[in-house]
Amino acid sequence: MTGLTCSDCPKALAPNPRRKGSRCRPCLARHNARSPAKQEKCREKMKLRLADPVFAAVHRERTSEGRRRKLREDPAFAAACRDTGQRLGRSGLGHDARPAGSESRLEAGRKRRETLIAWCPPSYRSLYRELKAKQGVRSADARAMVLAQIAEDQNRLQRQVLPQAEFVRVREAARYLAAREQGR
Repeated sequence: MTGLTCSDCPKALAPNPRRKGSRCRPCLARHNARSPAKQEKCREKMKLRLADPVFAAVHRERTSEGRRRKLREDPAFAAACRDTGQRLGRSGLGHDARPAGSESRLEAGRKRRETLIAWCPPSYRSLYRELKAKQGVRSADARAMVLAQIAEDQNRLQRQVLPQAEFVRVREAARYLAAREQGR
């Protein structure tokens, strides 16, 4: 031993040529966890990793399985989770605190609709909605019909037989679909 001790606690540190600081592992972890700069760096790294759909799926499965196992094996943890849920339910801060028609529910509905119809260029969304609502076409069939209409419009665009307004609409739809394909 060289007599080197941790700068935060009295623990003696074993000699290590790769050591960069003067903290033991637990103190270093505690120090990094409290550092806003380190937290931001870790947050950014995790966002980058979760952008990969394969990693995100594996991570989601691993974390949910760990939680299920903890709930099965640790009765105290399961009781604490149950108590938290019951307290939330009694507080009225959950679903009941946002009745139908409230601003937060309307916003959630708008976001949900936008997520579900994100595949469709904005200029063709009225056609999709009309097919679904007025004609009662199933979602998958309506999507196929809209995509077929886009392809047909693009073919007409290439043959130069579209009026100017429709030309702009089809060009914007093509750009939208190309951008969505690049984002994948």
